[in-house]
Amino acid sequence: LLKIFGKAFIKAHEVAANKCNKRRWADKNPENLLYLDEWYDLLNGKMFFIFICRNPLDAISSLVEIGFPKTVPQSFEEKVDMCYHFLRKALVFTNEHPDISYTIKYEDLIERPKVELINLCNFIGERFEEKVLTDFISDERGRGIEDPKIYSEKNIHQRSINRWHKDLTKKQFDLIMNKCSDFMEKLSYSNCHKNLLRENPKKQ
Repeated sequence: LLKIFGKAFIKAHEVAANKCNKRRWADKNPENLLYLDEWYDLLNGKMFFIFICRNPLDAISSLVEIGFPKTVPQSFEEKVDMCYHFLRKALVFTNEHPDISYTIKYEDLIERPKVELINLCNFIGERFEEKVLTDFISDERGRGIEDPKIYSEKNIHQRSINRWHKDLTKKQFDLIMNKCSDFMEKLSYSNCHKNLLRENPKKQ
């Protein structure tokens, strides 16, 4: 079934790319992390995996806010389990396929977008163009199935970095750290919370 429907899914992407006169296509979907091996097999390894990682404390805080009831578990514990599972799959694949895997930290992308995008373009063999930093809100781009908050933004901002220290309770903070601390260390997030803890997370 994977070979039948998987090939049809890829063909649909190719048709869409051809319609827009694009020689490449990308599929941006969090669930792709669960099926990286299948993607690799269907594309015969001719792919790039771009892993945009984010501090799990902030990522889960965002999930709590946005909801996504049809695709994201509703209990906090299940959200943490999902984050753990996604991180594990991503890190396993990048370790097994370093030649086609590229990791970008969300925080770095926000703080120095041009530098990070130039490095990414070099990795995948594309020419960087300044308009990728300005045309993401253009009418020509259109709208996809994505976080609806993007429609209210006009530029890149840092307001969502370290949001966890005001959003999470102490119990929620501890739950995430107990589950994801190993991955946070591997992704260089292990010390991100120490200077922010103070009176936060919320005491209850």
